[in-house]
Amino acid sequence: MPFIDPSEQLSENMHVGECSVPMLVGIVALVVLVIGLVVFNVAHAMAGDPFSVSSASASQEAPAGDPAGEAPAEPDEAARVVVYVSGCVVAPGVYDFPEGTRVGACIDAAGGFTDEANCDALNLARVVQDGEQLLVPAAGSPGAPSGSSGSSSVSPAPGAVGGLVNINTASAAELETLSGVGASTAKKIVANREEEGPFKSKEDLKRVPGIGEKKYASLADSICV
Repeated sequence: MPFIDPSEQLSENMHVGECSVPMLVGIVALVVLVIGLVVFNVAHAMAGDPFSVSSASASQEAPAGDPAGEAPAEPDEAARVVVYVSGCVVAPGVYDFPEGTRVGACIDAAGGFTDEANCDALNLARVVQDGEQLLVPAAGSPGAPSGSSGSSSVSPAPGAVGGLVNINTASAAELETLSGVGASTAKKIVANREEEGPFKSKEDLKRVPGIGEKKYASLADSICV
């Protein structure tokens, strides 16, 4: 058997001898390129997608139950009170104020006192309550000044020229300014209208325990509904 050089055998098996040098260079370059692409893709997959990481971080920072990451809803607005300002003011009417508003601010909202107003009958520093009536009496009337004997009433005394006490809207303190109505009777009037509904007429005041014909007669000219 004749001796065959292994290198010649390998070259013959690969048909290298039939290929030119430029062709071999091109093949080698193609192989290197393919290997480079594979390595790049593997490295990129191991490094991860930066955009995916950013998105994950953003969703982790968003509050639970709020995927958009929106700020929590703002608290409800402050409580409001509705007050009826009447009597000797420029613009009597029903006004809406923030809770904690004082009498002075209510009078200002109604345009201020008129020239005939009895300003001393009011405690301008008192905090108003929801649903109350601020009745400003006329000057010279015997209206009880607010704060006297601990009272916060702003209504005139019975028979005063500034208006009448509305038995449906007056507070217990305002009802006490009526002749013959003390703290106990005032509370009964308020409790009665809350339990049985507003008074439809002045005479309905007689349905309150303790107010008979005689007492009603002494109040009739000082009240209204």
